[in-house]
Order: sequence, then structure tokens, then C-alpha cells
Amino acid sequence: MSEVPQSLGDQIMGRAKRHFGDIGLRHVDVPEWGETPEAPLRIYYKPITLSEKQAFLREAAMGGGGEYGAVKAIIDKALDADGKRIFDLSHRIVMLKSAYGPVVERLSEELMRTDLKPAEPEAPPAGGANSLETKEKN
Repeated sequence: MSEVPQSLGDQIMGRAKRHFGDIGLRHVDVPEWGETPEAPLRIYYKPITLSEKQAFLREAAMGGGGEYGAVKAIIDKALDADGKRIFDLSHRIVMLKSAYGPVVERLSEELMRTDLKPAEPEAPPAGGANSLETKEKN
């Protein structure tokens, strides 16, 4: 039995899926949430899909504001170094009512980026307490 040839579209979508899988984990450092200023919290994440981004925007619309989508992005996308989710829905209220809004917004914006940033060499965080640094994890 011979294999049915794939259409050009199927071939391209196969390459697109392979490309997405090859990107791997990225990370963002959050100095404000680290144990000390010298040891920022490092959050890992997989690049966002358009479907995920749409879900976060829908959450924002249903929840009454962008902050709901921002928090959903953090809960859904933030991973530890082993690729396990860091946050769950029990952390939602704290992020909405007790965490510093600009930090939550910056983190969610980073997790929802749709551009491809080139890999950067590993380096200690720079820029002080108000910076988020993002790199790909190789």
C-alpha cells in the first residue's frame, strides 16, 4: 500500500508545527518577585499560539478588563525550570488585588509576545528592579 502524497499546504503546516516545537522554552526574569534583588524569579514559558492569545483576550472581554486576560496568561503560561505550571486559579485574586499592577502587566505582555526574538547569551539580570529580561532556553 503506497502512501498518499501530502498537499503543499500539508507539507508547509508540517514544517510550521516542527518549527514551533523547535523553539523550545524561553524565560523571563522578574526581579521584583525574586528571593533577593540578586536572585530574580525566573519564569519559563512556551511561545504563545494565536489560539492561546485569543483565549486571553476573550477572558479580558468577559472579565471586564485587560487585567483578567493578563492574569490568565500568567496562570496558564508561567512554568518552572522543569516545565511545570507555577500558578493556578487560587493565585488569581492575589495577582488582581495584591500584586503590583505594572509588574503583572509587564510579565503578561512578555508571555503573550507573538514576535520571535533571537536567542541571547545567558547573562545575569541587568537594569535593576524594574526590568524584565527575556531569553530563550536552549
